[in-house]
Amino acid sequence: MKFRSPAWRPVAYILSGLNVLGAGFALAGGEPMHAGAHVTVALAFGFWSERLRLRARRVESDVQLDEVEAVVGDLRAELAETQDRMDFVERLLARDPESHRLGRNP
Repeated sequence: MKFRSPAWRPVAYILSGLNVLGAGFALAGGEPMHAGAHVTVALAFGFWSERLRLRARRVESDVQLDEVEAVVGDLRAELAETQDRMDFVERLLARDPESHRLGRNP
């Protein structure tokens, strides 16, 4: 069983909340050590849920970074193609510099 699944985050929140309630009941019953144990476990589940949230955010940003890298790769390819076309036109113009002037009648 993997603890990295997104389904574990709400489970961790629920378990944290239940332990807070358990701490309240233990305090009401006059058991401070028992209540302290529930508070400790509630904090542990709270930190775990926060860690799961941050891990999920990191995965999302990795996916977004991959998408940006793909777009940049496409833009590089298009720029290289545009530069090749511009070099071709420059070579054509360099062969016959007078042919590109306006108003020239052949």
